[in-house]
Amino acid sequence: MKRIAFIICFLYSFCCFVFANKLFFNEILNKTAVCEANTIEFGSIIFNEIMANPKGISGLPESEYIELYNRTDNVISLKKCTLNYGGKKYLLPDITIDAKNYIVLCNQKYKDLWTAKGISVTGVSSFPALLNTGKLLWLEDEYDNLISWVEYTDSWYKDNEKKDGGYSLECIDPDNLSNDAANWCATNDFKGGTPGKANSLKKSLPDKAKIDVLSSFIQSSDTLVINFSKPMNVISLGRLDNYTSLNSAISFNKVIPDYPCGRNVKLILNSSLKAGEKVEIKLHNLIDVSGNTLTSPITFKLSIPEQIETGDVFFNEVLFNPRSGGVPYIELSNVSEKVLPFNQLFLSYQKEDGTRSEPISLNCTSESFIPHTEIFFTNKIDKVSSQYKCDISKGIQIANLPDLPNKEGKLFLISAKGDFLDEMTYSESMHTTSLTDRSGVALEKKSPELLSSEPSNWMSASFSSGYGTPGAPNKCTISNNDKTDAEFWLEKKSFSPESSESNKLQIRYLLSEERTVANIKIFEASGREVCSLGKNIELSAEGMIEWDGKQEDKSTCRVGLYIAYVEMHSLAGAIRKYKLPFAVVR
Repeated sequence: MKRIAFIICFLYSFCCFVFANKLFFNEILNKTAVCEANTIEFGSIIFNEIMANPKGISGLPESEYIELYNRTDNVISLKKCTLNYGGKKYLLPDITIDAKNYIVLCNQKYKDLWTAKGISVTGVSSFPALLNTGKLLWLEDEYDNLISWVEYTDSWYKDNEKKDGGYSLECIDPDNLSNDAANWCATNDFKGGTPGKANSLKKSLPDKAKIDVLSSFIQSSDTLVINFSKPMNVISLGRLDNYTSLNSAISFNKVIPDYPCGRNVKLILNSSLKAGEKVEIKLHNLIDVSGNTLTSPITFKLSIPEQIETGDVFFNEVLFNPRSGGVPYIELSNVSEKVLPFNQLFLSYQKEDGTRSEPISLNCTSESFIPHTEIFFTNKIDKVSSQYKCDISKGIQIANLPDLPNKEGKLFLISAKGDFLDEMTYSESMHTTSLTDRSGVALEKKSPELLSSEPSNWMSASFSSGYGTPGAPNKCTISNNDKTDAEFWLEKKSFSPESSESNKLQIRYLLSEERTVANIKIFEASGREVCSLGKNIELSAEGMIEWDGKQEDKSTCRVGLYIAYVEMHSLAGAIRKYKLPFAVVR
């Protein structure tokens, strides 16, 4: 019995020894594996603090530094990792970062200054000189896989005194990878920074911004560009199966994500698009930079821009007398059903001597003018956005756009072929008479389709709209052709008398009264009568009247803007008048 008991005890002790050592060696092996890992997952390490301008710092060495933070529960090796800055790669030392810990990188020549302060830093023999005003930084592993990035700017300090030097920029929430300005600020630490420890501003500030498409355009006949509302995960952007063409004849051959920021993506088509051809795209399963997933698919259409014709684009809003510190802006509206190129649009204005200025190109973007949208042009978008509530993506900055005369003036919109697309004469007298101070108040058109040359089609932007709505529909907009309300409307707002298809103007009507008569005439925008379509025409309850584009002398009218004028008389003696603007095109 004693012998059996001895054997049992021996076996039990041996098993315990093996089990304990297995745990010990596994822990050592696991740690070693993590430390020697060559591929590091994106977001495992982040840029947590940046000292770009140490000038005047009091509590820390006057040395630039970058602090990295390991967000994971594992030790991570930085062996063969590189810091990318200004188009150059900087090889990091063979070091590790403990789990949930920090490492401070600085130029090797300043390491002794830190040691004297009792602060542990890692010297880098070729550390970049950080630009005070900001620049893009990113971290890659030895296989060039992206680990983290940040594009800092001195506006992130949010404090003019601290921006001048001696204070670091701190990340507020290390789990928010959006790299948004709201997640960074100047340190509150009296020393000027918190290298190697938790940031003075650290708190939870999760990235809750939804994923959306900010804009999209066709860069070339076989290349589409999609701009996102926030930075996206580059790996997610690079997955071809996250994009679906809803056109059976069109597919995507290649996808090129914006690296390293993931703000946009290029889609390469299997074939070239033709003018007017549309492609419908569906985005799904995309992930943003913080790991948030697209909750529902986004679908949108793109089209190769078409030729701009008279009647496609009109002036829609103008600010000619900005308030102090402001700048003028001019807004255009695409009233057509076509995607239009900005490189076919030119602006001209009447000079003091009465002559017209040289045309100014409005082509400062590779994007297109989307149907039924508004775009404003100015020489300083930031000044417009500081005084008016607007989406800056709806603005185009034209450096040589002149200041407008602040009392009265005349503007011309011209196509690349030299055709006059629209013109307007503005003056202070067009403002609401009750306005005592007209500076900073824009003139808005009552409806985009109305003639810009008619002063009665304009009115002052309202107080409730902030006295201007650059890049957005006008608050005063009145639909001139709303079929649910109007008795007369145009089937189409442009036509070509020489076309084999849409070669007639169609004036439709739907009347609530019987036995009404109408007088219908066609006028040029200048006011010259072109022809009469009938006098005292007896109208049925519903119908259509057509015009073939012929003048009284039977010649075909020229290309330009026109008005169909309808004067209707009811049996009860009521008189109603309608002005229906349209364009004759080639």
